[in-house]
Amino acid sequence: MKIKTLIISLALCSLVACEFKKNITTSLTTKGNGLSCKDIYLTIDNKQINRNTFVYGEKFNLNFDNINGFNKENNYAFPGLKLLISNQKGDTIMYNSDLYANAVSGYNISPLLLKTSITVANPINSNNNYIMHINIWDKKGEGTYNAKIDFNVIPNKHIKVKSNTISYKNIYLFSEEKEQFITNNKVKLNENIYLLFEGLEGFKTENGEALIGLSVIAKDSKGKILLTEKDLIGNVAMKTVELNNQVAPFFKFSDTTYTNPIICEVTIWDKRSSANIKTTLNLEVN
Repeated sequence: MKIKTLIISLALCSLVACEFKKNITTSLTTKGNGLSCKDIYLTIDNKQINRNTFVYGEKFNLNFDNINGFNKENNYAFPGLKLLISNQKGDTIMYNSDLYANAVSGYNISPLLLKTSITVANPINSNNNYIMHINIWDKKGEGTYNAKIDFNVIPNKHIKVKSNTISYKNIYLFSEEKEQFITNNKVKLNENIYLLFEGLEGFKTENGEALIGLSVIAKDSKGKILLTEKDLIGNVAMKTVELNNQVAPFFKFSDTTYTNPIICEVTIWDKRSSANIKTTLNLEVN
């Protein structure tokens, strides 16, 4: 199974037209020329945040409160937004020349509040720093503003990893029912959960294939075994391209007689060498 991740848009605006501003807490800097915004703030689950470090898979909203300065036609504003995300080396990670290209009818809301969201995920990776550049312009006038924000991406602290010569890019939890990442340690009974491994490398290969094993065991805090799978792969060889792209063991908890937390261990090992990688999760199941 492939879990597709989506990065949507990010847009920022200056607090005062033709004025340079910097938010030290979020590392946000803005400079407007003819466009202004009463307030800019980040939210997660409708709660305002003041940080620029995000857990891999975290989804947050960027809110633009009372944007003004656009030349309007019949009370409609027509904004354009260019987004560029690069890594510290200057390589382009994501680019969109106009995230509002399809908004041909414009916006007639007053005061104008725009909200957009981003899921910090592939092609963004954990344990990396990024720079986001944003340019907003008035499609019916000359107003513009530029914004820049540095942000950091960290792995889920609830997933402990031990590796013996195996490297990876990202390891994360995903809920099939909610169609979203799980960035804390809380899951539901009978919820279909995937533990996804991306960018796995270090296995011994033959003819472009690796022979791996994958085990899952879950116990509650009193030692009761809730799940146990000695080897979900068996003797089937796996193409290294697929192995590098994504491995996604699936599990769910249906037994109602358990004591939290649930300790879940997932191990992937190389059947042609001693290489392996083991993850341990302490989950709260409710």
